[in-house]
Amino acid sequence: MTEHSIPETREGFLPGPYLSQGIFNNGLTYNCGVHSAFCTTCHAMSEDVARGIQVNGRMSAVRRFFCLFVTFDVLLTSLIWLICLVLAGNFNFTDAFYREIVHYSIKTSLSDVVMASLARFIILLFFYGLLHIDHWIIVAITTVGTCCFSVEKVYIYDWTQSQQVLSVLLILSSFILSWAEGWLLDIKVIPQERSAQQFLTTNPTTPDERTPLIRSFLHNHAQFDVMSDSVAGTFYSPVESPAGSDDESDRPDKKKEQADFAAYVKIRSNEIFEEAWSILNNDKWTVETTSPSGDVIYIQKLAKGEKIFRLIGVVEAPISLLIDILYHQVNEVPLWNPTVKESKFLQKYDENVDVIYQLSAEAAKGLVSSREFILLRNLVQKNGYHIIATCSVKHPSLQSRPNVIRAENGSGCWALKQVAAFETEVRWLLNTNIRGWLPQSAVESALLTAMSENMANIRRRALELRGV
Repeated sequence: MTEHSIPETREGFLPGPYLSQGIFNNGLTYNCGVHSAFCTTCHAMSEDVARGIQVNGRMSAVRRFFCLFVTFDVLLTSLIWLICLVLAGNFNFTDAFYREIVHYSIKTSLSDVVMASLARFIILLFFYGLLHIDHWIIVAITTVGTCCFSVEKVYIYDWTQSQQVLSVLLILSSFILSWAEGWLLDIKVIPQERSAQQFLTTNPTTPDERTPLIRSFLHNHAQFDVMSDSVAGTFYSPVESPAGSDDESDRPDKKKEQADFAAYVKIRSNEIFEEAWSILNNDKWTVETTSPSGDVIYIQKLAKGEKIFRLIGVVEAPISLLIDILYHQVNEVPLWNPTVKESKFLQKYDENVDVIYQLSAEAAKGLVSSREFILLRNLVQKNGYHIIATCSVKHPSLQSRPNVIRAENGSGCWALKQVAAFETEVRWLLNTNIRGWLPQSAVESALLTAMSENMANIRRRALELRGV
């Protein structure tokens, strides 16, 4: 390999179909790092879990919805009661107040239904909104109490002196809403918050010797951008092709699309290297933590508030072995990385530029769904480092699988440098912006853990190949 040099390019030289591609032109910054699998994990995290996370001690989204629903209960019940009073005729607020409240009678008044709703409101918000308890006993008491009261009300109430339809609607609404509150808390709030707590517990902000190295709650889907050089210049589809699709490549529009994509790849492969190399070596990094293996993880905050990560460590293996693991042996990734289900070579454009396909395995008993990646990679040598720069691309000949979400990666890289006979310095840039509803604190915590786990997987693989 020769020293990398990049020709000056402008957007105007890019083929038309790729100018609008979301990776760099649609106004959304994906900024996912080279560790595509973990970017998948965060993006793929079940939204049920995400809604249960309490950010900085604040109320979780699912509990906040429960409190809003309890508020809706008392407001709806009060509104129906007010409609009943108005439709009764000759409505006067003072007379209605004395009749319904001051001279209350269970046989003639409907204000007790509103009072029951108000009691639920006060009790549930006190215990679940203020005290944040996570047990169903309180809502069970309010639900059972409402049921008993509703049955008694139906039996005793004088139905001949009121608007029967609205009276029935008022009592039924109170009965149904109380059961809905019990269902919402027991089926949604408590399970989601416990799952979120399990996620945060198994993905601490600072990894230590007790941090699980593999199979954490999210399985962190540790994928590495690797490929095989045993085949070149041939396209392989990682998914089954529809019948008759083999002839599509002969269509003129398909040939033009593939030619445009090849031109785009040639330009973009240089861009992703320059972008990743510049970020990796700037002076804006601050130390975040040190892993049990001695890897130092740095953090940097970008202008728009996004946080990116850099890991620097030493692996006891020659650089050629690490290049094989991270770049050449793409088909062998699932053998040593249990979070990768498929890893295949797609297309090679020159000696150091290619496109690969990877599919992450489901994790957490299906809570985290599979994600697929199409990665453009560029192997470059500069300043004594071998740099594997990566970025997601949209391949013209590969459609998304059903029920599998395609993830997006921005410019990232692995930078490798031989420092001794059997020691290689590893610099890893993880530049990720997770789309979807995910608290930033949870994302950052999971990223730190994932980086340590990935390095542990690399070290184990290196020892295995060395026969140590």
